[in-house]
Amino acid sequence: MMRSSHILCKVHDLDAAVKGWEDLGFTVQLGDAPGKAINALIWFENGPFIELIDMKKAQPPAIFRWLMKIVSPRGMLRRFDAWRAAPEGWCDFAIETHEGSVTPEVKRLREMGMKIFGPVKNQRTPPDSVSITTQTAFPHNPALPILMGAYQPDPRPQTITHENGATAVASVTVSVPDECRADWSLALDDNDPWLTLVSGPPAVKSVTLEGLARRIDSAAANQAIIEPA
Repeated sequence: MMRSSHILCKVHDLDAAVKGWEDLGFTVQLGDAPGKAINALIWFENGPFIELIDMKKAQPPAIFRWLMKIVSPRGMLRRFDAWRAAPEGWCDFAIETHEGSVTPEVKRLREMGMKIFGPVKNQRTPPDSVSITTQTAFPHNPALPILMGAYQPDPRPQTITHENGATAVASVTVSVPDECRADWSLALDDNDPWLTLVSGPPAVKSVTLEGLARRIDSAAANQAIIEPA
């Protein structure tokens, strides 16, 4: 089984988004070397984290997209197309294994009838850090969460301070079509303490943070809705 990993926030300009979130009092870490990074991470000492992702930079090269349309037109490519069409703001949600490899979970879910692309191995080197790897798998149904292997080695800082007082993700509310609830249950730990599922079209509705003194201005946070717990 798997647990909440992180919430993805689409941004049009990663450098501008990093500065904007820093101005809101968050400590932000680039996901890779400056000029190469496609994402940035907002860590908390425990629990889920926030990923700012520049979807233009994250899109696979044209030749790779062409091959994927032949080999696997759904899964990863369908998810990327949905990201590209989405406005800025919360755009997806990921769950992760308790261990490094997501392969056993993908195998288990496939045996239970879920169609999944991957896993795909990813590698990056954040500034002032060692090279880290993870595995990512994409259910063909984009209403289901992204499936992740835990980062190896774990890049989460042991201590981290956000000037706005935020200390942890308290809750994430995700709307899910009723017909997809059973598949979410197949993948997700029964006792996940962060996630609340509500009925509706697939979307991350809101995120609450422990320690946050006041509601974040969504216009300054790339349209992401963030409230105090």
